[in-house]
Amino acid sequence: MIGRRFYHLVFLCLLAAPALAEPPPPRTIDDVTRLLDHYKPDPAIAEKLRAEADAAPPASGDRATLFRFYWLRGLAAGKIGRIDQQIADLRRAAEHGEPGTGDHVRMLRNLAAAETQGGNLLAGVAIAEEGWRQTPRKLKGQMLAAEQLLTRQHSTLGDFEAARRHLREAEATFTLLRSSPRWDEFGHNWTALLERARAEIFSVEGRHVEAEGAFRKSLSHIERHLERGAGSGQEGQLIFEGATSFRDHMERSLAGALLAQGKLAEAELHARRVLPRSLERVGRASVDTAQGLNLLSRIIGEQGRNAESIRL
Repeated sequence: MIGRRFYHLVFLCLLAAPALAEPPPPRTIDDVTRLLDHYKPDPAIAEKLRAEADAAPPASGDRATLFRFYWLRGLAAGKIGRIDQQIADLRRAAEHGEPGTGDHVRMLRNLAAAETQGGNLLAGVAIAEEGWRQTPRKLKGQMLAAEQLLTRQHSTLGDFEAARRHLREAEATFTLLRSSPRWDEFGHNWTALLERARAEIFSVEGRHVEAEGAFRKSLSHIERHLERGAGSGQEGQLIFEGATSFRDHMERSLAGALLAQGKLAEAELHARRVLPRSLERVGRASVDTAQGLNLLSRIIGEQGRNAESIRL
């Protein structure tokens, strides 16, 4: 595991680097409330998502067809804030999927995250563990994603021994991936996953300086991965959407690490930056947008701007 000293050195280098000429955040939240009050989703996109979430199951009893239907319908439901439907659909997908395949373990990670968002942490951890056990060991990128998720899930649950064990597994998998022929294509994505896992451990240990450094690295690498654009077909689009969601989670997490250190102006900048992207990506009723508003409210409150904090 990368030690405390290394991340202190990384952070000192970040401090020594020339600061970007970035204006401070506005001194009121009027711009945020206007954004929320006047937010109107793209009618075509909103209708498409509602149609996908309301779609009737196909008449075919083919297991593969039903698996993909419930998986995609569940993802669509999550995008418009229907967390209960998302969980129910992904559970149905699990019933029809083929255990041990790449798509099935990806879906199980989606289900584990949805269960956690819905408040069932124990179910989220159990499903994430099952997904990790089912992941074919030859699919190293999938293994790394599963190990990163388990590091996060166990950290949230307070099982730090298990979280550190999965982080060690993630670091070992990452070492193998560095020699992968697909490193040029996915190297930034894999690095973002590993740095996120490290950051999760640093955060729960109260090592906020190291957490900030790891979250910054994760955010930088996922942004570089996104520069490649979406791959071809529906599969490529699904992967790209997952990466954009990951990027927004990393920027919010970075804002949280800055908040924990009392760096309130910079924390506010990052929290504000994510909000319009979240609105555009999943709308106002989504869990993502609610989490972003809650974080921004906490940052504003820590600045003593309690009346504005309550408005959010």
